[in-house]
Amino acid sequence: SATGEAWHEIMLACLGGMKCDENSGNDGPECGSNFAYAYFVSFIFLCSFL
Repeated sequence: SATGEAWHEIMLACLGGMKCDENSGNDGPECGSNFAYAYFVSFIFLCSFL
């Protein structure tokens, strides 16, 4: 994913309702945010056009 071909998989893993990693230190049952859609899509557009 370092070259950008799997950014959508990372985005989906960051969405709200996903299970937290055991090593994250988060006590809640869920991690992530639906803001991931806006963040990743805008990031990809900016990187593509700059």
